[in-house]
Amino acid sequence: MPDVFISYSRKDKAFVQVLHQALLESHYDSWVDWEDIPLTADWWEEIKAGIESADTFIFV
Repeated sequence: MPDVFISYSRKDKAFVQVLHQALLESHYDSWVDWEDIPLTADWWEEIKAGIESADTFIFV
């Protein structure tokens, strides 16, 4: 289960990569859609699962 769900615009991807790494180094697991939700997956269900399982949200 992730500790943090990160919601971001693709234009901020470089910043979110740095943020994600900083969270990992601080022992926090984060859920980020790096454009790797399979095309065959129900993308909304994947996102909802990430949201529902996270303790904290970060909006970038």
